[in-house]
Amino acid sequence: MSPLVFQMAYTFLQDGLRGLYICLDRSADETIAHFKECGFNIDHFTEDYSLFFLDFFSQSKEALIDSAQLSALLYNPDESFRAIAQFMDWIKNGFLIIDTISTFTLNLETKKAYEFARALKLLARTFNLIIIAIAYTSPLDAQTVEMLRSVSDANLTFKNSTLHVSSFLGTISSSERLIVTKNERGRLVLRRILPSSLSEEIMGKLEETFSKTQSLTLKPTLTSTTTPKIDLPIEKVKQALEKLSKPEGIVEAKPYCSSITCPNCDSQEVYFYLKCPDCDEILLEKGETLEHFNCGHIAFRPNFEREGKLVCPKCRRELRQIGVDYKQVGAWYKCTSGHVSPNVQLQFSCIKCSYEFDLDSAKLGTQKKYELNEKGKQIITVNTHQQKSVFTSEIVSSEANRGKL
Repeated sequence: MSPLVFQMAYTFLQDGLRGLYICLDRSADETIAHFKECGFNIDHFTEDYSLFFLDFFSQSKEALIDSAQLSALLYNPDESFRAIAQFMDWIKNGFLIIDTISTFTLNLETKKAYEFARALKLLARTFNLIIIAIAYTSPLDAQTVEMLRSVSDANLTFKNSTLHVSSFLGTISSSERLIVTKNERGRLVLRRILPSSLSEEIMGKLEETFSKTQSLTLKPTLTSTTTPKIDLPIEKVKQALEKLSKPEGIVEAKPYCSSITCPNCDSQEVYFYLKCPDCDEILLEKGETLEHFNCGHIAFRPNFEREGKLVCPKCRRELRQIGVDYKQVGAWYKCTSGHVSPNVQLQFSCIKCSYEFDLDSAKLGTQKKYELNEKGKQIITVNTHQQKSVFTSEIVSSEANRGKL
């Protein structure tokens, strides 16, 4: 995170802003050296006091040596705030960097830490400041981390070279993921990881899945559905319709279309995929296919194309005229093993019992279409009319009561 903050500070300084850098975890000299290691020479800005370092780290080190007590390392938020406040008029409309706010809040109760963070926010509003507080969340308790996030106008999390912008006041997107890289000049460059159309909700689901498994497979599935859609499990809908279609029922079942079912358990929910008829390969491609009369070679058209001509890849002869030298045999299939065929096999896998079968061994089932019979029309129509009548009477009653008030 430090190189990113250094680059931001350097950009602010080049734009003419003044800044205050609070050193809590290392001395000002170490921080300046780190700036230079990252390619940012800030000597000019420190010499003209565009950037000033408030070195709490060195003060604490001297206090520790003098007193030989660990309590000398604890920062008093009130005293620290007073020290920072002295620079406010000087850096007005500029920026303030705290490295790190974790050191401030680690030894404070959550309430006191909240008061300190809120005071910083008030300073930012009053003096038009950009305040950047670096926080290492691992030593902090979850309550303190959440408190800091709630007070902040923006939250940027840096992990494994990825910058996650979970919130940023004034932007449309509430969450963004950026990857941090360096350009040829050694400057940090941020670019999107996720397409703009991909929501954080979807990415969260994918991350949750990939945290449990290294592989995610999309499988085509045959399932039963209703038209129009009913928000109920399909099996319950089927059972209800079968009962309603019995003699003296209110619906009539009519054959609609044929479908396959598992020969082992009669389930209609199956995965299906294409299979090469010459081998067990299930990864195929489809393309326009040509046959060379001279040698009988059959392949996809791109295999014949050579510098604007058609040349047989087998016998190296040019194919000049369709119907004389070659013919188009239609759209064929080719598996990754190199087999070319005009047909493919349908392979199925039952979701319920995991039974594998092909189209020849599949059972043939009949899907039905259910329509209200005359009895059903009368019942449904009467029920619907009664519901509307009750609703209407309630409205009339309400209107009548309103007139009495």
